[in-house]
Amino acid sequence: MKKILLPIGIVLTTVFLFILIGNNIKSSTLKVLTMNELHTYVYKDNQYISIPIYVNDKRIPLTNIDRVSRVGFESKDQSKKLEVNLQEIMFEHEESYLNETYYKFIYTFKMPLLNERFYIEDCYLSIRLENQKTYKYSIGSLYLNYTKSKNSDLFDWKSISGEKPKNSYESKIDKVLIQFNQMSFNIKRITIDGLNNLSYDIDEESNLLTIYTDYSFLINTYFPLMIDYEISGEDFTFVLDNYPFVIDYESLSENGLYINEYLFD
Repeated sequence: MKKILLPIGIVLTTVFLFILIGNNIKSSTLKVLTMNELHTYVYKDNQYISIPIYVNDKRIPLTNIDRVSRVGFESKDQSKKLEVNLQEIMFEHEESYLNETYYKFIYTFKMPLLNERFYIEDCYLSIRLENQKTYKYSIGSLYLNYTKSKNSDLFDWKSISGEKPKNSYESKIDKVLIQFNQMSFNIKRITIDGLNNLSYDIDEESNLLTIYTDYSFLINTYFPLMIDYEISGEDFTFVLDNYPFVIDYESLSENGLYINEYLFD
């Protein structure tokens, strides 16, 4: 009997050790996730830029502002760069993705006052730590605009809302609906990034403006609206500050196609 139990015990011990090793390997693999999002802002006093990252371990140095020495935005080919001042790194909440827990942290920067519009369509967040090692993570597109409202009180609207695509759980808006009290103006241009003009429909009977965002390749839940319009031959501009059309607490599980995964070493 002892001769039988000994080999069984050896096998069970070996299996148990493999399980422990596997768990340790899994838990020691540090990961960073980002998402390809539309990051577009209109400048105003005390305007901040917020960029989320997700980590599977809160102890990763990227989550400690005292461990970060420099942060900036740059294009993939490094032809465009913008260094920014990091104000804080704040933990927001945790999410589950592919049977693993991730912690969402928000990098917050004060939007710089530039002389003109700045944009990077293939934008990377570049983070240098105190040990001088630099990490670069794809975040989608970045647009910084410096458009100002001009007599926007003539833009007589009463409600603004966003709609997700039908039968989709993705964190994105494909339509913006603006209900007006009256529409006594002609629209000349609508944009949310300052570069690309958006298409729209006007229902004059119900005073409803429907704007089609057309950003199928990026997550877009929080953005401004810039609308150029005309009244009696005079030009005006309406600017809606960055508006949270969707607040999503399960971004990772709903937006797998837009996630970038990196190993942290």
